[in-house]
Amino acid sequence: TNYQLFYWFEGLKHAIQCPDYIKANGKNTGCRFPHLESSDYKDFYICVNGSSESHPIQPSYFIFQLQNIVKPLPPEYLSLTVENSEEVNLRWSMPKGPIPAKCFIYEIEFTEDDTTWVTTTVENEIQITRTSNESKKLCFLVRSKINMYCSDDGLWSEWSDEQCWKGDKWKETVVFFLIPFAFISLFILVITCLLLYNQRALLKTIFQAKKEVFSHQET
Repeated sequence: TNYQLFYWFEGLKHAIQCPDYIKANGKNTGCRFPHLESSDYKDFYICVNGSSESHPIQPSYFIFQLQNIVKPLPPEYLSLTVENSEEVNLRWSMPKGPIPAKCFIYEIEFTEDDTTWVTTTVENEIQITRTSNESKKLCFLVRSKINMYCSDDGLWSEWSDEQCWKGDKWKETVVFFLIPFAFISLFILVITCLLLYNQRALLKTIFQAKKEVFSHQET
């Protein structure tokens, strides 16, 4: 059995077959829709029919409003900034696509060391208060959904990539620069000592030579 999907909404001259089927084992199992201009808040009609050698396939019909079944892309370009000993600023970019910024709600999963909690916001930025200024690692990830003002019940996107901050990062930076500096300083010190030693030995040799010459002249 194989299936075909057709869709139509007001503004199209005729029903259109799915342009990009999702396949499994050579059979159509889903559809990737293109960017559908002016289809939001209109009835979106879908017909699924098929063919089978063993028995006839009864077509199935569905009616949706597209904004209710859209799964947004996950947010990108996450940043985590520690403002002071208590406040943490989380920021991310709006998901790509035609959905207006005012239609998104975001769910944030924030982890402080071994403690994790979840909160929501309608902005693409939020301030978090740390439970302890001694925390060593802060991480967060975020996902998006079309909010209740733009759809009846949207779908959550996939989670974004995780963004983290480590409290001892400054120590790693100090060590990274301190070790080479220590080696260079030690090298310069050794070279300086050798030069001073050689210079002192040379001066001593010259002094001894002059002393011997002076002694010969007296005799």
